[in-house]
Amino acid sequence: MEPSLNFGKMKRIYLYITLILALLACEKEPYDRFENEYNGIAKLELSASSTHLFTNGVAEVEFVLSAYYGIDITEKFYGDGVIKDTIYRDTVKYRMRNLPEGLDIYTESGDKVENFKYSTESSDSEVTFYAKSGDVESERVSVILEAAPKEELTEYVIPVVFHMVETDSQEKAIGNFKEEKVKAVIESLNKAFANTAKANAPHSIDQKVRFELVSVDPTGNKLSELGINRVQLGDVDEAEALSYLNENLMWDHNLYLNIWVCKTSPWAQYYDPEVEAPTHIMADPSIIPGLDLIQVEEGDAIEITDPTDIGLIFAPSHFQENSTIIASIGKYFGLLPTIFYTGWGAPTVVDGDVDYCADTYSWNRGSMGIWKTTKDDNKVMKSVNIMDDNSIGSVVSYHQGQRVRNVLEHCPLRQYSN
Repeated sequence: MEPSLNFGKMKRIYLYITLILALLACEKEPYDRFENEYNGIAKLELSASSTHLFTNGVAEVEFVLSAYYGIDITEKFYGDGVIKDTIYRDTVKYRMRNLPEGLDIYTESGDKVENFKYSTESSDSEVTFYAKSGDVESERVSVILEAAPKEELTEYVIPVVFHMVETDSQEKAIGNFKEEKVKAVIESLNKAFANTAKANAPHSIDQKVRFELVSVDPTGNKLSELGINRVQLGDVDEAEALSYLNENLMWDHNLYLNIWVCKTSPWAQYYDPEVEAPTHIMADPSIIPGLDLIQVEEGDAIEITDPTDIGLIFAPSHFQENSTIIASIGKYFGLLPTIFYTGWGAPTVVDGDVDYCADTYSWNRGSMGIWKTTKDDNKVMKSVNIMDDNSIGSVVSYHQGQRVRNVLEHCPLRQYSN
């Protein structure tokens, strides 16, 4: 039998060929684009490292200055024998390391700010700054001035133990975390709370909050590694490891801050560390805004139902970055992330702030590196706060420190006997 022709198919092939030939026959409209610098610096943007500054002559506000040069853009279209010009002006940002000379920062009263840093012993309540290059000036930036507090603070010491829960599948990952690693984490945390990690932080003090690696277990036996309780479980799965943790590794929360490094589910590495903010308080909950706190008369009545009631759980992958560990510990003691975003799970904004600490910046999600943009005006900020994601993690602001101290004083599952 001779094959029959499929006329529908032949028709589609003919149409495709016709369309391709038509497209090939169309000549692309000639087009040129020219860019010419027209006026040197056209715009300046100024941002300060803090909204607050202590007036002790030591604390410093640092500035980030962004400069833009102007360009004329000419677009020429050649079609049908007619030249169509479109001319408009735009700005292009200089690279931060290649700022041109002649850029200066001044106070509103006319004092020049040297080296983009400012400290003062003024009794004024506020100081305003602007950047200038020729006739071009930035918008004004104001910083609140406050006298540094002088009261003597009670010292809080938080005893810390890291439970390294090794299974056959995680032996190498967790076994690599040695005493030097946990010492480095605790040292970074202590420097941030003592205000020694970053020289001349603008609005920080020594909060008298110390984290201390323990040397003995609950029975009084000395740990072979300072601050580490290493447990080898062998051939068990994640659920069995979690069950063992619940039954054997929840050390007395009055004596230890428990931190478990343990893979508790097959997907643990894809989620954030398991950390909960404080849940109970023996005072008016309004003194620590932004948390769902239950007021109780005494801590002994609180039922502990989950490890995260009295500690933090990290998957091995979380434990790679000190900043992740430090921010998680900050959350455990009542601090909130400084990130701003909209949509599902978005933070509550109160007085333009997301963490109830007026001396920290809120930053826009999407700017995830060390350099971020601020929520209110999209200005450049450098992440140094411990609650800034992907941060240097060296600063606890004064308001954040006061918040943590309120938690340690009034939240029973965050109190430790020394």
